[in-house]
Amino acid sequence: MDKEWNVLVVSSLMHRRKYLLNTFQGFPIHPFVVSTSQQAREMLSSLSFALVFCEETTADGSYRELLSEVRATSTETRFVVMLSTSEWEGYLGALRLGVTDAIPSPLQSTDIESILLHAIRGDSGEGSLRATA
Repeated sequence: MDKEWNVLVVSSLMHRRKYLLNTFQGFPIHPFVVSTSQQAREMLSSLSFALVFCEETTADGSYRELLSEVRATSTETRFVVMLSTSEWEGYLGALRLGVTDAIPSPLQSTDIESILLHAIRGDSGEGSLRATA
């Protein structure tokens, strides 16, 4: 039996949450879904996450605050921001702030699958997905 890794999705957009959850099928992960930054902070304080997918902005904050919290508490968590557009500056800005990767809207399953595969394999010098159970 494959070990499962905790993955947190922070999005108030139902269509994005569903798309991510559908794309996650077949991967050894256990997804948790929240719609606000406050809910994400609560989850991050109580569980360890190998991977966080976060909207660029939420109703009560932005990925920047959550990224700071994740970086302060874990060097193993890979942080992926879902950009609202595909503008190059947004991508570069997110990488400069320390996200592991940024994916533009509209989401593509190949981008998500690539991120999951890299995380599972431990590619790109970041921490690989670590078992939480």
